[in-house]
Parts: sequence; structure tokens; C-alpha cells
Amino acid sequence: MSEISMSESPHLQQIDLTTLNLQQLTILKQRLDQELEVFQGSLQTLKVAQSKFQESGSCLDKINPAMNGNEILVPLTGSMYVTGKLADTNNVLVDIGTGYFAEKSVAEAKDYFDKTKAMKFLYH
Repeated sequence: MSEISMSESPHLQQIDLTTLNLQQLTILKQRLDQELEVFQGSLQTLKVAQSKFQESGSCLDKINPAMNGNEILVPLTGSMYVTGKLADTNNVLVDIGTGYFAEKSVAEAKDYFDKTKAMKFLYH
């Protein structure tokens, strides 16, 4: 007997697939395909965020006091950059989530990235 069990959620029910006609099975397949697309999109978004996170952590290794006053490209959007100058190579702004930033020393920022990476590894 083929069944789809959704017993973890109280508002969902168990469906015996052998009792469904062809039209109902087609609708069920379409719904499952749509859900799969949403999950795949979410996974892709998470992979992009993970990549940006790792890149941000590795950029900290390139910052040193000798770079003070050097010109850099500052991202305004994903595809638009403006030139700027490094005014303080001892401190950086760290995106801590939901649009909030914290000023940290380079060492504190590295520690933050290492701890966050370790936590993500544990919960992955």
C-alpha cells in the first residue's frame, strides 16, 4: 500500500495513494513538484549566502595596517561599486543579520566568523 504520511503536522492528513484517481495523482504530483522547486530555490539561496559568508571571512586575512589610505571598490548592490579609501584598517563593520552591523576589530571579526562558521557546521 502506497501512502504519503504527514503525521508530524496536526493539520495534515495521511493519504492512501491507491485510492486516488489519475487526475488527483496528477494534482498531487504538481504540488510536490512546486514544493520541490521552492526547496531547491531555498537551498540555492543558502549556498550563495554561505559562499558570501566564507568570502567575507577570508577577506579579513588580506587587511593589514599598511593598506591604510588605499583605494578600494565598495559594493552598493550586487553589481554596482563605488571607489572609496580605507580610513581604518584596524576596525571593520560586520553584518550580524537582518540589516544590523557591528563595528569590530579585525581580530574580533575573525573570531566572530570562526565561531559562526563552527555553529553552522554543528547545526548543518
